[in-house]
Amino acid sequence: MQIVHSGIILLILMLLAICVMPIILLTVCLIMYTIISELKRF
Repeated sequence: MQIVHSGIILLILMLLAICVMPIILLTVCLIMYTIISELKRF
């Protein structure tokens, strides 16, 4: 029973990671883009 419980937790964590990863990547790309554009201005 404990194995099933940990498996469910792992599944939820994986789903969260899959959902959150693209958002994190997008925000990082946006930050990098803004920094590059700011640097180009100088």
